[in-house]
Amino acid sequence: MRYLLIYNPVSGRENSRTTKLGKILMKLGKNGNELMVYQTQGKGDARRYLSLVREQYDMVIACGGDGTLHDVLNGVFQNHLCLPIGYIPLGSTNDFASGMGIHFRNAVELILRDCRKRVDVGRFNGEYFSYVAAFGTITSVSYSTPQNIKNSFGYMAYIIEGIKQITQMRSYRVRFQINQQEEEDDILIGIISNSLSVAGVKSKKMNPSLDDGMMEYLFIKKPNHIIDLQTVVALLLQEKYDEKYMYYGKTSALSLHFEEEVEWTLDGEFGGQWEEVEIETCPKKLEIAAGVE
Repeated sequence: MRYLLIYNPVSGRENSRTTKLGKILMKLGKNGNELMVYQTQGKGDARRYLSLVREQYDMVIACGGDGTLHDVLNGVFQNHLCLPIGYIPLGSTNDFASGMGIHFRNAVELILRDCRKRVDVGRFNGEYFSYVAAFGTITSVSYSTPQNIKNSFGYMAYIIEGIKQITQMRSYRVRFQINQQEEEDDILIGIISNSLSVAGVKSKKMNPSLDDGMMEYLFIKKPNHIIDLQTVVALLLQEKYDEKYMYYGKTSALSLHFEEEVEWTLDGEFGGQWEEVEIETCPKKLEIAAGVE
């Protein structure tokens, strides 16, 4: 087998990076496998490198966090490369990996055993995302949290940064069309996902599936007062949904129109500012080495 390993040198805790990488390289290089390693230089570098790839590989492997996987995924799809993807999670949250049964301790074994599964991905104005697209003040926490804080505190870093931003929360006027129905409302936070968890928080009540051609959406309405906000938090902690406070459900596609440019996050990374957004599911487009059937 010929593997192309794309490695993010800033993912994970610094004191264990070198040791982990050494073990990964040793395992992947056994039994006559050929291994090419590329170390990224910054955001977007993985997709730039993949646009230059002309050699034939059997698999491209993303080694880093969800942001690294996002770049590799777009590098493969936007350059029309017919390659399965392996994922070795080194980041602080790794939501997508958790849902796929991929952990650092079993990721290399899944790749070597060629355990593949086809799952859906989302497409956001032409950009692919593996598990989540979101807008709203709190959603910016994932990409605005300093990398060294993420590495040191993991998911707790997101909670700390989120608490800091509670007083800055604002709503956005949005008109959206889902399942042939159009709504207009003031929305505090919007999340469209294809994942069993977002930011480390698992959700089973909506029965999410990774390969049913559908995405789960949750739009939290602007609270009239602080008691409403407390109620919403309590409902979400109990994995309950109430139409009085939120829009929720499943869809294969949706469109949104804002009265201003709104910041988005895609797979935990900054996804740009948009007034018009089109999101659709790409059924079973991603072939990935996974630990779930």
